[in-house]
Amino acid sequence: MHQLKDKKIKLYLYFFLLISMTSIFNKNFFQFFEKKFTINEIKYYNSNIIPIETNYLLNKSIFNIDKKIFNNLLQDNPILDSFEIKKIYPNKLNIKFIKSQPIAQIYNKKSNLYLGENKKIFTDYEKYNSLLIINGKIDVEIISKIINMIDKSTFNKKEINEIFIFPSNGFDLKLKNNIIFKFPDKLSLKLIERAFYIYTKSNFEEKIYDFRIKNKLILKNE
Repeated sequence: MHQLKDKKIKLYLYFFLLISMTSIFNKNFFQFFEKKFTINEIKYYNSNIIPIETNYLLNKSIFNIDKKIFNNLLQDNPILDSFEIKKIYPNKLNIKFIKSQPIAQIYNKKSNLYLGENKKIFTDYEKYNSLLIINGKIDVEIISKIINMIDKSTFNKKEINEIFIFPSNGFDLKLKNNIIFKFPDKLSLKLIERAFYIYTKSNFEEKIYDFRIKNKLILKNE
């Protein structure tokens, strides 16, 4: 009976030692694993735009990257269009921020303002040539609608120098040869195609084509 009790005590002791050793091993292994996969280097490629908010990733686990932070960066930085993240295991990141391509320049004497493909207005120190100029009322939704309509038409956007938008949302479209088209606020693809057809097929001396009155064209020089 006494020997049986001693055996039980020994078994409990061995079991306790085994559990202790296993726990120590697991703890050490976890610490090694955590340290091994902690981000200690971030490289940025093909971009001179590096939001400081990304520094929070240093000393974080490479397995727990919250992309919501990057989506917020896109919202807070209108010049950004998208991003790419590449994990270099065990502890490095390659991040690429992609700038939005400008589709028009916003007229502004103090700074270089642009409208990007992401339909956001941003400032950029880089200067872009041959972009059409947006003047007058600045409304991103209206501007995007006009440009999209022109892109869908047979009109060559490279011939356009400036779009001047009035408070009424009507606008003037000025070509590089100083021809001016006046359009109403209710724009349609059909009207743009009609204006372009008349312009290319006619040989009017007047410089202004006024399409603001429905189903009428008024030609004038002033």
